[in-house]
Amino acid sequence: MNEKLEACPFCGGEAKLLDLKLYAPHFYVVRCITDSCCMRQGHVVEFLSKEKAVKAWNCRADKQE
Repeated sequence: MNEKLEACPFCGGEAKLLDLKLYAPHFYVVRCITDSCCMRQGHVVEFLSKEKAVKAWNCRADKQE
């Protein structure tokens, strides 16, 4: 998988794909890693694959494909 994560849609900060092995064998989330971003403490959706997590993060309402 080499799909690049887009910047955070809220603050423009850097995003990171996280593997939540602590909670389950294969749960992935993408989060903004900017300290001041509201998404650091916000709602997080877990995905069973890295590809699905990246695709969901990169989805934008105003994006024309």
